[in-house]
This record gives sequence, C-alpha cells and structure tokens, in this order.
Amino acid sequence: MEKKEDNDFVLVGGKEFILYIKSIELLMKRRNKKKIVLKARGKNMGKAIDLAEASKNKFLKDLNLSIENIQTTTETYEKEGQERFVSCISIDLIAK
Repeated sequence: MEKKEDNDFVLVGGKEFILYIKSIELLMKRRNKKKIVLKARGKNMGKAIDLAEASKNKFLKDLNLSIENIQTTTETYEKEGQERFVSCISIDLIAK
C-alpha cells in the first residue's frame, strides 16, 4: 500500500481571490512545497489562469514562481438523463 502524500494542489472555485493567494503562500512557504497544481473547472478556469499570473507577477514575487505546465481536459457526467461536458484546467506552479 502506498503512502498518501500531502495535498499539493489548490482547487479554484467561488471563494475570494486573495484566499487562493494565501493558500498558495501557505503551501509554498510554510509547508515547503516546490510544486503546486492549480485546478479548476468550467467558469472558474479563467480565475485559475489569473491566479497563476497574479501569484507569479505580483503577490508572490519573492518565491520566483514559474508556470511549467498547463493541461486542459474535458470531463463528462450525466444530469437529468443527458450527458454533459465540462472543461477542466490544471496549472503547475513551480518555485525556483
């Protein structure tokens, strides 16, 4: 059985923008994570992109962050008997 690792991702949703900045700061500075993955679905994808850029260029400059990888996928689910599709994004933030 494999050991479960600590969460090294931030799920971006409907909370205030600055709370996500604080989450990234907590993971990077206090828990010494070198890589964090920002994950978002649907309408929150743009917020995840803005969050990555704002973290890198404004709020967390001292961490010397870079965006290493961006992946997009589509998830399917069934609602009211119909198949639905939702876009998803994962953004890797790396501290140098």
